[in-house]
Amino acid sequence: DVGIFVSQSGETKDVLNALEAAGRRGMTGFGLANVVARREVATELLQHEVNPERLGVELSRLLNPTVAPGLRAGLAEVRGHLGESGAAGRVAEDLLAKLERPA
Repeated sequence: DVGIFVSQSGETKDVLNALEAAGRRGMTGFGLANVVARREVATELLQHEVNPERLGVELSRLLNPTVAPGLRAGLAEVRGHLGESGAAGRVAEDLLAKLERPA
């Protein structure tokens, strides 16, 4: 399943409610890197999860020399999936084509 959530500021209450509802239904991977990789490459924090303690935990984890290489490898995998520049346009065209197909 794919959910598309749009907000100019990223703080629209309706979008946050939709993200939380999608999470309750088992949808994972809301950030671009995780969606492209189809697995968790980068930790995702929704607005209410961002606080000094959580940021400290995540930053400490990223600075851990045993974790950082895995993150770099995961992001390299995402870069490989995206291909040449213009990935956003290709994704938009693909989504539009899928939406225009009869069900």
